[in-house]
Amino acid sequence: MSSNIERSILSIIDPKIKVDKITQQDTESKKAQDDAATSVDPTVNTKNTSRFGAYMPLIMINTSRFDQDQITNMVLDLSNHIPTISVALNDSEGKLALDAPTDGDVISLYLKPPDDNNQKPIRIDFDILDVSGSPASQSYSFRGLMKIPGLLAERCKSFPKGNSFDHLQTMAEDLKIGFASNETSTDDSMTRLCAFDTYEHFIQKTMKSVYKDDDSFFTWYIDPYYYFCLVNVNKQFDTEDKPAEINISMTAQVSGGYNQQEAKDSVKGSLLLTNRSDRMGTNVFIENWSPNNKSAAVVAKNGYKRYSQYIDIDDQGKPEYVSTFVDPLTTKGAEKEQILPKGRKGDDNYKKQVKYKWLGKQSSDNVHPNYIFSSLLNYQNMEEINKTSIDIELAGMNFYLYRYMTVPVAIYEGAAKDPVRMEKLKNRDTAVGEDKGYDKESDENSVVGDRASEGGGTQGKERIGGDGRDQIKNEHMTGNYVINSIKYTYASPGPVKMKMNLIRREWNIPAKNKNY
Repeated sequence: MSSNIERSILSIIDPKIKVDKITQQDTESKKAQDDAATSVDPTVNTKNTSRFGAYMPLIMINTSRFDQDQITNMVLDLSNHIPTISVALNDSEGKLALDAPTDGDVISLYLKPPDDNNQKPIRIDFDILDVSGSPASQSYSFRGLMKIPGLLAERCKSFPKGNSFDHLQTMAEDLKIGFASNETSTDDSMTRLCAFDTYEHFIQKTMKSVYKDDDSFFTWYIDPYYYFCLVNVNKQFDTEDKPAEINISMTAQVSGGYNQQEAKDSVKGSLLLTNRSDRMGTNVFIENWSPNNKSAAVVAKNGYKRYSQYIDIDDQGKPEYVSTFVDPLTTKGAEKEQILPKGRKGDDNYKKQVKYKWLGKQSSDNVHPNYIFSSLLNYQNMEEINKTSIDIELAGMNFYLYRYMTVPVAIYEGAAKDPVRMEKLKNRDTAVGEDKGYDKESDENSVVGDRASEGGGTQGKERIGGDGRDQIKNEHMTGNYVINSIKYTYASPGPVKMKMNLIRREWNIPAKNKNY
């Protein structure tokens, strides 16, 4: 089992890129309230200032700020290599008619973390890709791409012989963005050239052949904090892990109309995403989830194994025919207790479903020895991990989560309204040793910390939501997942939520099959 540190995507250089300044008038401090023309009811904490970015996105275009009742929808999409945004606005005050965006203007976004004492806010400027709408309708839709000056500019630059890790770090420094990775080096030394091309295209070409060893495959993305992240994806899959301890934040009411001056914003607990009822009202609670399976489509395109053939020309100019194959990686030890992505259990038809690819010539003088093999290794494995996944929606924002992070998930089945089904599930789980969803220890663990009650302000042990005893853990769906994509979504009146796609390479054997 690898450690959390080994799999963490850690900062190596920090970004130096500058974003536009966003200011917001203070309405909450004592001085601001004393200076206000009208008094504020002391029994009500409206939290006007701190609500911006926390329960609704703070969006500015030029000098115009758009508030809760003016933002219809917002999606911050971190699913692709570079963050994008889409925003629908109701411009009832005619701000855009008087201050329409022109060339070089940006969409400025601010999202405030629930645990703002330990987490950084998301603050991104986006180049405006397009705008649709009209003053007559007072409705506008914007699309934007994270603004990284120079990323799409064509340039000519050579990178002296070195590995891709160092070359990509140099590229990040040129763009004044940060660099982060779960690796410290790669084994793919060669000279690289960005020949009157964009850095974005240079990244794509370089990433195809990134190589460390035969047990690694890589991808990249730019995170919402302007870090270029180089990720050895295979390191992130782990069948056994303990969840980290974090501050679990409460998902507050959008109205902010109740007194929470004395209430704690968060409690200590495990970073475990779950739909269990005792986590309801927190930002680890899964409101909705659904499984995905596109295994047949992936196999039809790539097979279970792919052979590559190419001509390798050595430093003496002698050609050699090479035939090799990539058998997608699996997690070591998973074959003992889990279902591998190799077709039906006990069926060896997957051995016959192979593909072939002619990849041309490779010169040892110009590229690293595994140049062609690594392109197949990276591609085949990145395709393979998208076979099976689940989509989840969290009740609120959770800034502890990032792409390609390993995160434990516990899925529960609710059976309170169906006592017959509840009894069947209990009997089934007891028979196969999976009766973990309703034991004493599990119930005690549902207490995640101390917090003040919202009404009287008294301290004491308090459950969040129900106690979970009307639910049974789905052992097949429960386990460690890797975060494939993240979207922050907002639909008026809010709050901002998170949608994620979680991938899993091996799966727990369903209980019904454990009797065989």
